Amino acid sequence: MDNITVIVEDYPQEITVQVTTTGITIDQANQIVTNTQKVGYTDALVSNNASVLNNTAKVGITSLQANDIIANNSKVGITPQQESDIVANNAKVGYTEALVSANTDVLANKNKVGITTQQALDIVNNNAKASDVNHVSI
Repeated sequence: MDNITVIVEDYPQEITVQVTTTGITIDQANQIVTNTQKVGYTDALVSNNASVLNNTAKVGITSLQANDIIANNSKVGITPQQESDIVANNAKVGYTEALVSANTDVLANKNKVGITTQQALDIVNNNAKASDVNHVSI
């Protein structure tokens, strides 16, 4: 006997009720009406919301936050190091010989002289391909 047969034999009344049921109950209809009428949060919902309660309990800022605000508001101007860095950066108008000479990419390219044997062969082979082309005039 399979599971479906067992269920049908053990619960014939419940199956009949479910199969013959059409529509919704009065309670379900009332709940739909109640929910349809909701247009926002009620005072009760807001008052019972944990996030709202936590935020409502906050009053002001911490001592650390207050001290940080005072320290930042007290700042005027820039430090001597910041001023020196600005002057040094404004004086830059390109690469210096020292910067170029120290650059590893520049050093690697300076060591190249000519082309490799393979590159030369590739050029010869590619030039030979171009001479085998049939040209058609229209």
